[in-house]
Amino acid sequence: MAKCAHLANDPRCEASFWFEDTGVQFRIAGEAVVVPNDADASPGARETLESAIGAHRVRAVGEEGKADWWVKEREKSWSEGISGHLRATFARPTPGTPLHRVDKKPEEWTETIKPEGETEEQKQEAAAAKANFTLVAIAPHTVEMLELKVVPNRRTVWTRPESPGGKWDVLAVVP
Repeated sequence: MAKCAHLANDPRCEASFWFEDTGVQFRIAGEAVVVPNDADASPGARETLESAIGAHRVRAVGEEGKADWWVKEREKSWSEGISGHLRATFARPTPGTPLHRVDKKPEEWTETIKPEGETEEQKQEAAAAKANFTLVAIAPHTVEMLELKVVPNRRTVWTRPESPGGKWDVLAVVP
């Protein structure tokens, strides 16, 4: 889980989303909060999660300020939020591994996995895949929206204030 280790060391991140139908792109910049796959069982992982949630950068309130809520969200994302095909990718060899070093040929890899599996073999494969699944949330500090189907194009930037509870600053900028 090199990505998780990287985010634990430096949580700064960005994510971009493009919506073809509307011609809108969102870019979200912030700090990642990693919900480890063993946060419900490992005291160390739970402490790390609680520390991230409690950090000033997250500003989680209510239920979202509790580790149990995030553990449940990870579980919900695993069982309801992703397709069986995507779930199956977590049971495959580590991305970037040379194919000559893996046990199974790509055509032998499972194509889809149900959240818990049905047969004993499927249950084991689902458990192995789930052990590789980690939820990453972004605590945003900047959100940009670029609208390309409108003429003239528009770009808006929202910036979170330093003080908790304050209103986000909104600024229209040149696209």
